[in-house]
Amino acid sequence: MSHFSVLIIGEKGVDKALYPFWELDLNSEEIKKDPRSVFEDETEIYLKQYNEDACSEFYCDSNISWGYEVEKSVFDQIKTAPYGRLLDIELYSKPLSYLSKDKRYRCYYKTKTGKRCKGRDVWFRVKEILQTDHPNKDVCMRGICQLEAIEPPKKIFFKDRYSTFEEYVKDWDGGIEENGKFGYYHNPNSKWDWYLIGGRFAGSFILKPGKTGIQGRDRKKEFAEITGKKVDDLPPNKVDQALKGDIDFDRTNNNPKLIKELEKEWNETVVQKKGFYKPEYFLKKYGTKKNYIKVEQQFSTWAILTEDGKWIEQGNMGWFGQSDAKPSKQVEFKNNFYKLFIEDLPDDTLLTVVDCHI
Repeated sequence: MSHFSVLIIGEKGVDKALYPFWELDLNSEEIKKDPRSVFEDETEIYLKQYNEDACSEFYCDSNISWGYEVEKSVFDQIKTAPYGRLLDIELYSKPLSYLSKDKRYRCYYKTKTGKRCKGRDVWFRVKEILQTDHPNKDVCMRGICQLEAIEPPKKIFFKDRYSTFEEYVKDWDGGIEENGKFGYYHNPNSKWDWYLIGGRFAGSFILKPGKTGIQGRDRKKEFAEITGKKVDDLPPNKVDQALKGDIDFDRTNNNPKLIKELEKEWNETVVQKKGFYKPEYFLKKYGTKKNYIKVEQQFSTWAILTEDGKWIEQGNMGWFGQSDAKPSKQVEFKNNFYKLFIEDLPDDTLLTVVDCHI
């Protein structure tokens, strides 16, 4: 799942402008009738998968993607127990992690360095929940559970798991049959599933003195209210929607606070090597600290929606902020953003920054 910024140009209205690009989170009957929807024939792909591919016999039921964390002593007990052995274990789950009766889990423990242990193909099934502080007695976050050591799942061919091709399509791929063909309905132009004006990009524009604009929702402020942290309200001159002529792009592109944050990020990533990205990535993409600050302090968004409804973007956005955009193209896109998309617009053109999610 990813958030990305979009600049909407013109007064069409945000809802209307984004309408053609919705992912269509609709039920099977609604999506068939939606004018943006087309049927994608996947029959040949489904047939190849059904006849040739395999899947796991079962999957981990943990709400945490890499499994259920336990203490090393518990991990060792389960690992060395014969399959079918029942173990009464006292558990202290990590925040948001829990076990449910009759569910199966892959477990792991964290080493002294904080990394997940190797050789984690150790599985158990929750046979009984003997003691729990959860209101649902079939759920345990902290308490005593009877765990059954079980064999790791085997690989099984789809054609052995499902008795018919039709059953496989419906259950595994969520596909449907339409006039003898198998596939799904979707919007081929989809870009987002929900959005907010401002959102994570709230306050992108700095106004000229005496000018007004509109502030959307400030997600940083909303998150702070949840966590109890203190975040100041955005000043009135930092907005998410305004006329082009009312925006001070010189100040927007030369924000001292942002420059300070960029300097810190460069030092953490390249000098201290503690950043999210590897130093080599930053050095290859930007070359120098000076160029990094020059590129990233300029106003730009991931995508632009023009007045005539054309969607222009740096690359296709996928989950977790990953895209197929080449770093060199991203830098070029940002360096030329104002000249390409804003400079020649009339001063009375309405500009809106939207936080899109996909």
